[in-house]
Amino acid sequence: MFATTVSSRCRPCRQPLAALLIFLSLFMAGCDETKNDLFDYVLDYERGLGQLVVDEINVAGLNITFLRSERFNPPRRSIDVDEQSAALDRENEALKDTTPREVLVLLHGFGGDKDNWVRLAAELGQQYTLIIPDLPGHGESSKDLALSYDLPQQVTRLRNFLRSLGLTNFHLAGNSMGGAIASLYAAQYPDQVETLTLFNPAGIYEVESDFIKGLGEGNNALIIGSPEEFDELIGYAMADPPFIPWPLKSVMAERAAAQQEVLEKIYADLTPEEPNYEFRDIIRNIRSPTLVLWGALDRVIAQGNAEAFTLLIPNARKFIFEDAGHMPMLERPEKSAELMTSFIVNQARVAPAPAP
Repeated sequence: MFATTVSSRCRPCRQPLAALLIFLSLFMAGCDETKNDLFDYVLDYERGLGQLVVDEINVAGLNITFLRSERFNPPRRSIDVDEQSAALDRENEALKDTTPREVLVLLHGFGGDKDNWVRLAAELGQQYTLIIPDLPGHGESSKDLALSYDLPQQVTRLRNFLRSLGLTNFHLAGNSMGGAIASLYAAQYPDQVETLTLFNPAGIYEVESDFIKGLGEGNNALIIGSPEEFDELIGYAMADPPFIPWPLKSVMAERAAAQQEVLEKIYADLTPEEPNYEFRDIIRNIRSPTLVLWGALDRVIAQGNAEAFTLLIPNARKFIFEDAGHMPMLERPEKSAELMTSFIVNQARVAPAPAP
């Protein structure tokens, strides 16, 4: 939901940067160019902690910007149509598999972007090759108001994106909307997803949240029309948000408000009155070992919905962060990384050995 921020609770390597930003902010009021330059500098710094670089690829006419581990430069395979194609699948299968081992694909939530994951990436270190896209309609990827952004369409686009990078087997994780997309993807392509991790996933709303109640009153707290509403947005997204020094917060607020039109379109596509699929029925088909992580203080999707995911998905387990909200990977990156790593390693130990 937001770009990364500098926390006052950070590891020692972040503390000097946080102090410098506070100092600089005293001298930079009103200087938009300097604010944006500083914001980009901090973003590059945070990406560097996770050894991530920015990349982009054109997939079926859409530009997809993504973060990847700097040690992995994937191939580019042409995808000309934004649809599932058996012919393209056969072509992919005929090519030599150059996928690195232990690939982890991370999907952000509604209104978020690829940088929602940089703190978790810094904690994961060298253990995984990371691929973190801006989903279409978000971040620096294509934003076409003529497209549909419903979950099945986003699953198809994700399939084309991963196929274009030559990725055939990977671990998959998603937050909120990204968790719903990851769930449907794992159900549809069970042979590709080695493990599935869901952070406060969307898709089931048995237990009402503050956000759902607000919708009934005509207020969508996840879409803001002015920078002044940014603090309220953060309050919904995180129970314990990291410290955001000015002027970084100012840039984040301006960029969030600028997304109003496209986010309204995406939200409308995600919430049709009569969806053409049944989310609950589909996720019953997930066969990947699944870890459901949820912040107990989530105001967007109530924590009580975690139980439905673990009951519907075979071989699923859950962990509740008692002191986190809707974005545990930002609020509690160290614990999130510990849980994910332990889960993936333990699943590898019980998985059957590959055929020689």
